[in-house]
Amino acid sequence: MPFLFWRPRVRRVRRRYRTIITERKAKLDFEDGMAFEMQGRKFNVIVKEGGARSRAKIKDGTLTIKIADGSSGREKRAHTAYLARRALTKELLPVVERRIRELNEQHFKSEINKVRLKDTSTLWGSCSIRNNINLDFRLLFAPPHILDAIIVHELAHTIRRDHSKAFWSLVTNVIPDYKQRRRWLRENSHTLKPAKTHFSEQLNIMESTAVREGAVQDATQAYGGTGTEGDIEEGGGAERI
Repeated sequence: MPFLFWRPRVRRVRRRYRTIITERKAKLDFEDGMAFEMQGRKFNVIVKEGGARSRAKIKDGTLTIKIADGSSGREKRAHTAYLARRALTKELLPVVERRIRELNEQHFKSEINKVRLKDTSTLWGSCSIRNNINLDFRLLFAPPHILDAIIVHELAHTIRRDHSKAFWSLVTNVIPDYKQRRRWLRENSHTLKPAKTHFSEQLNIMESTAVREGAVQDATQAYGGTGTEGDIEEGGGAERI
């Protein structure tokens, strides 16, 4: 009987051109009372427990997360982050997609398929052979010009499917300071997460700011303006510190 040689089935792998990262990414935690900003929009977080089903929704700048009974510890933390990310993605994906298509129309004029926001561990972005653009969810915490840099990187892959000189020429023609923006991302990747500022702290900051502004206003009315050391300043304008 002849020997049968079995050749393992080779799985076809479709290449994706990606923005590989080496820096440490921030862990996504959403706690009750948090306040944070994403792409110019401010959100407050409320986490509640109880009920049979977990869910999250955003209304008037408040992200409300309800965790079902029975969740505890690490599972609850992970589930809270998942629900928050899903709700925020639904809220902000149209904004990101609009920016991608805007930059594409201005500089590349490629056929863009789908746009997705994902929680990835090894990349900031990727462009598939079908021109699907994928971006890491954490980029929503970055300044808009940093997000633009990654978007342009992935859009350039719709023209050049490599990292050749021609590819980098496409990127730098749109963003001359791409390296500086990429360096910022490398150095600040650990900060791309919800801030630890809570509502009560924000109120204290607002109250102290209001008191200080009131004092400045009183001084301005009394003396006609303050200089750098409290002296009278010509022109009568109060200088912000």
